[in-house]
Amino acid sequence: MYPMKRNTLELRKNQEDACHVNNFEVDKLLHNHFPVKVFQVRSKQDRNVKKVIKAFFKDNTDVENKIAKHFLSEVAVLATVHHPFIMSMDFMGSFPRYFAYVMPFYEDGTLTKVLPSMHQEMSDEYFVQLCAAVNFLHYKKVAHRDLKTDNILITEKKVLIADFGLSDILPTDDTMATQRKGTVVYKSPEQFLKKQFNPFKVSNKVIF
Repeated sequence: MYPMKRNTLELRKNQEDACHVNNFEVDKLLHNHFPVKVFQVRSKQDRNVKKVIKAFFKDNTDVENKIAKHFLSEVAVLATVHHPFIMSMDFMGSFPRYFAYVMPFYEDGTLTKVLPSMHQEMSDEYFVQLCAAVNFLHYKKVAHRDLKTDNILITEKKVLIADFGLSDILPTDDTMATQRKGTVVYKSPEQFLKKQFNPFKVSNKVIF
């Protein structure tokens, strides 16, 4: 079980819907789509240490319960999958009003940001890294289900696959899926056939 550090992370919702963290101070809000909020924070002990906190504020509505499942699915993957080209999680906690986890802050942003200025040699290197990461995920029986440039972080000349909210952890690599997931323009073609499909494989029977 992933370690729970309740004394290290203390978030609470105030009147402005902001987060206060006892060992960190908030630099800025990166994402605000309630009930999920993402904060860039800085350590109070060492201001050179930057982190990101992703928090899900609990509620009882069906929509927010669905989002909670996505949030916890991401935590489950990050707690069990460790690879140099996959985003890491420092620790997570479950509290009365929210779930939250802390992860490193990656200065260079996403692949979407750097792609227009990327030269061929670096593009080839990133492609090899992505293949290694996806191969490892499939070895661990994890299907990402929303792999796109916005969900690939860049740091120190390497890629990191991120955002596992739609991912599936499946019992075998032959398990068939029925639920359609992901960003429409990035979905695999077989998802549009309204049939069962294997999320680990690309169908050679689909006509593009």
